[in-house]
Amino acid sequence: MKDLQEKIERLKKKGVVLTIQRLAVLELLENACTHPTVDDIYKALKEKYPTISQATVYSTLELLKDTGVIQQLCIRKDKACFDPNPKMHHHFFCKRCEKIVDVNIECPVSK
Repeated sequence: MKDLQEKIERLKKKGVVLTIQRLAVLELLENACTHPTVDDIYKALKEKYPTISQATVYSTLELLKDTGVIQQLCIRKDKACFDPNPKMHHHFFCKRCEKIVDVNIECPVSK
């Protein structure tokens, strides 16, 4: 939860208006054990937020990416995935199940 609060403060300092939908997307990402796609995020939020649109999810993810609080992964051939950890780190992609897993090893580029 500490990471979520830090990200919220960072967004506020950058003048980002934190709507309910934006907070919902950010919170979903922070609590995700996977690296969800736009469709995954939209489907997960649609029941609780019936007025949310895919366009809102897209624009929110773009905003969060541009402000540096998340990163976009282009590991899958067909869909971008999103990672709540904006720091440089490695990923493992299973071609069989298409799951993406963080690999926690020291990355010399991130120093």
